[in-house]
Parts: sequence; structure tokens; C-alpha cells
Amino acid sequence: MEKDDVWAMELKESGKVVGSVGIHEDTKRSAGINARMLGYVLSRHYWGRGLMTEAVRRVIRYMFEETGVDLLSICHYPHNARSRRVIEKCGFVYEGTIRQAGRIYDGTVMDEVCYSITKEEYFASIGQHGEK
Repeated sequence: MEKDDVWAMELKESGKVVGSVGIHEDTKRSAGINARMLGYVLSRHYWGRGLMTEAVRRVIRYMFEETGVDLLSICHYPHNARSRRVIEKCGFVYEGTIRQAGRIYDGTVMDEVCYSITKEEYFASIGQHGEK
């Protein structure tokens, strides 16, 4: 696996790219821990259709079943309720909020709300609920 892996999201019916999902180095964890950070973006025109939840679940599955990663983390800004909902639906567990942790496009410093899911949590969830 490269330092960063990013996949385009395209609509099945048209092939139009509407977003992306990426796996990145988890800079909030110590070196030597087999952890990666997930991030995503989706065109506003496609919000609310379940597309991102479907894509994130597929990437989680790939990461735990194919790459052997031990932990996936993800963060969102406090005002992003839609992102929080995707994260919760995908089984991530709230870890905490890091205050003044990131700078957004306009230079504003924001808190980051952080979550993770471990390999054990993932496999327990699919064992109890079938394939996600």
C-alpha cells in the first residue's frame, strides 16, 4: 500500500465521477502502529443518497479483509452533521474531539471530532450482522 491511496467514486449508470474516498497515513497515532486514516469528499448534488455510506463500508471491508490494517480512524469538523452520520452508520466509535486541530480552506482553525474502528470491532460486527 502506498502512503496515500485515493479512489474515485463514479455513478454506475453514467460513469460520472462524483467524489472520492482516500486512505492516508494516520498522523495522529504513533509510528509503528498499523493504523490508517480514512477521508472522503462527495459532490453536494449527490448528498443524501447513501452513496458515501456505501463507498466507506466497501473501503473499510477492503482495508480489514485485504490489507490487514489493525485500526482505521476518521475525523470530521463539528458542523458537519452529514459526515458524522456516515461515520456512525459505518460503525466507527467516537474517540474524542481534538480542539483547534485543523485549518479549513479559508484559513479558519477548527476542532476535529475523531472516531476509529478496530479490526476486532469490524470482524465482530460482520459476524453478528452479516456482510456490511
